[in-house]
Amino acid sequence: MQGRNTMKEVLCLSAQWGYIVFYRNYEDSIVLSDIVVAHPTSIAMIRTWPYVLIIDTTYKTNKRHIDQNVLAKLTEMMKDEVVASWFINGSWHKLINEIDEPKYLRKLDVLKMKWQKRPDFSHYLFNTWLNPLVHKFCKVWTSQVMHFGDETMNRVESKHSVLKL
Repeated sequence: MQGRNTMKEVLCLSAQWGYIVFYRNYEDSIVLSDIVVAHPTSIAMIRTWPYVLIIDTTYKTNKRHIDQNVLAKLTEMMKDEVVASWFINGSWHKLINEIDEPKYLRKLDVLKMKWQKRPDFSHYLFNTWLNPLVHKFCKVWTSQVMHFGDETMNRVESKHSVLKL
């Protein structure tokens, strides 16, 4: 890697192999806000058939990944995996799978009230997941985007769930 960090290595190899790379940083920061990497053949196909565009994106959008992180953090804080699992499979899934915004907001208020005695967990939940990323993984918003049934970045899992439906 010749002294480059992982991200710089990705950018270097992408350019070396002829990929088109576009990226932006957060204002006055070295932290990436967006990155697009595309193969020239993909660009040619988009120009040929511009009517349908399927984009494979990954950025904290895999619900299973989020669930695992929330479960691990709550288990660490509560020292009780049963309580953490109960939360994930109950209140959490009901919240993130809600498709009606007023119902989502009511469930969110209930969640805030239930966890107000644990500000450490509330802070984690809201500052890590709900406030900055809610539009990227909660069904109330993701259901408004045409995604052809793909709700995970795991292609096998996603295709399997579409077939089961």
